[in-house]
Amino acid sequence: VGPTGGLLFDDVDGARQMLGVDLLGVAHGIRAVARVMDPGSAIVNMASMAGIVGFPGLSWYGISKWGVVGLTKNAAIELGPRGIRVNCVCPTGIDTPLADDGDLGHWAAASMALANQHVDRLGSADEVAAAVHFLASDDAMMVNGHALHVDGGLAARARDKWPGAALGRPINKGRGSPRVVPGSGDR
Repeated sequence: VGPTGGLLFDDVDGARQMLGVDLLGVAHGIRAVARVMDPGSAIVNMASMAGIVGFPGLSWYGISKWGVVGLTKNAAIELGPRGIRVNCVCPTGIDTPLADDGDLGHWAAASMALANQHVDRLGSADEVAAAVHFLASDDAMMVNGHALHVDGGLAARARDKWPGAALGRPINKGRGSPRVVPGSGDR
């Protein structure tokens, strides 16, 4: 995944490497395959819910995945006239060995702790594969430039209750003192 300390603490060289792989790698992949694809073909990029909503401490990862979402939309516009659809999948935490590191600071483990995620587990690789399969299939011929959330309802949560609230942190709405979230231990 790469640097996980946030904008003020992450290693800039590590961030450059992450952007090179997670964003520029996707762009180079699109360029390489689009040149040889037939009309009716589809490209499905892998983004993340970190490309849809912010995650504390994962600024550079989020930047790279926001970039993949934007790249997907732009590529859909540019390649649509050639008959090539471009979409992306944005998973939440997925149950893989990487997510099983036991560190709640890791975005996948933290997503498990979200108060308003409507599914009380991490997603599975099979669930992500099913979303990719749909977007690549003829059943999705009218879907182009879309970022499909595979998130157990994460993006549907109440805006003021995430992410700090889910992690038991006070929320500051921008004025005055922070509001303490019920269940955070401070009443």
